[in-house]
Amino acid sequence: MFYQLKYEIDLVDKVIEKKKRYIYGDSNNINDIEYENYPKDRFHTIIHSEKKVESWPNVEFYYNSLEMTEESDYLGNIDSWPIFRKNVVKILKKEYPNLEFYPVKLIDVATGSINTNYFVLHVLCIIDAFDMKNSKYRYNEKIVIKSLT
Repeated sequence: MFYQLKYEIDLVDKVIEKKKRYIYGDSNNINDIEYENYPKDRFHTIIHSEKKVESWPNVEFYYNSLEMTEESDYLGNIDSWPIFRKNVVKILKKEYPNLEFYPVKLIDVATGSINTNYFVLHVLCIIDAFDMKNSKYRYNEKIVIKSLT
């Protein structure tokens, strides 16, 4: 059994039709963070590591409340990090022990207000869902697969 977490980009059109303006972290301070074994401009890859993060740095995502106002359980963001509101985190923590959540600050650049209700998901035990040695597959040249790192 496996779980897939996905962000439905097609729903964006429906949201726009309803005139809802969900908050989107359109910039952040991630490229400025230096953390052990992660030089500047590489910290964004830390959530793809299975290592536990001992001292999580100050991670900030920015948005403008003049353009977007609605909070959602999932915070869309420029780096496609899996960021959830604390009510979702509470549920996931109960069910899945190999998940960790680290705080992120959501800062409104228009007012300076800071929202601390969001956390980035970090999976500690990653299991490959596709066995490259024992599976039969064919390569589709039409589909471009992007690297996570």
